[in-house]
Amino acid sequence: MKQNQDKDLIYKQIISFYDEIADHYDNLMHQEIGNRIARQKVADKFCNLIHSGEILDFGGGTGLDLEWLTHKGYRIIFSEPSGKMREKAFELNKNTLHNPDLLILDSNKTDFTKWHRELPFLQKVDAILANFAAINCIPDIELLFRNLALVLKPGGHLLALILHQKFKKKIGYPGFTGRGCPCYSESHLIFRFGLGNMNIRSGSIRPGKLKDFLRPVFISSPVRILKNMAFL
Repeated sequence: MKQNQDKDLIYKQIISFYDEIADHYDNLMHQEIGNRIARQKVADKFCNLIHSGEILDFGGGTGLDLEWLTHKGYRIIFSEPSGKMREKAFELNKNTLHNPDLLILDSNKTDFTKWHRELPFLQKVDAILANFAAINCIPDIELLFRNLALVLKPGGHLLALILHQKFKKKIGYPGFTGRGCPCYSESHLIFRFGLGNMNIRSGSIRPGKLKDFLRPVFISSPVRILKNMAFL
């Protein structure tokens, strides 16, 4: 019971953190050229693997990936638990993208910890994108993959950009209250993924030897593998 309460508290802190920085998030991302390079690498890899179909943008933030996802013609389901970040994505589509094939989930559908009780949508997706450390912020990795398996088609893909372990400490942004977003290290996540013998690739660099601040970690994750992971 205590452990579940701690996880619930972490989720609330994360949402509060991103609500607080929502108005500044895009500027923070654009300030670093490395962020744009990393996002483009993820986009290129994603488009090479998934040529069409329905995708879940998991932890999509303010919608910084929506432009290229829209341009490629995917049918997009967008999930972001931070209300203020989600509002930015909604405004982006309303004012700029005008994508009729974009479904932005309401707040009561974005909590993945409840997806095994009630699915957030009926159809299964062809792929899941979890960009820019969306997974790092989740303390219950077992539940995450158990519930992602519920919405992903057999043979589907999960592509994630994961924060490197040397940036394991809490992350804060200058000019804000100093509260950080609790993130979990890449080594922890790679260990978890390894339990399921998942096919993890990052270019030509093997997992566990990633040296950059942010490095795309591409995970080919059929539902049958997710459901057979050792901790399930």
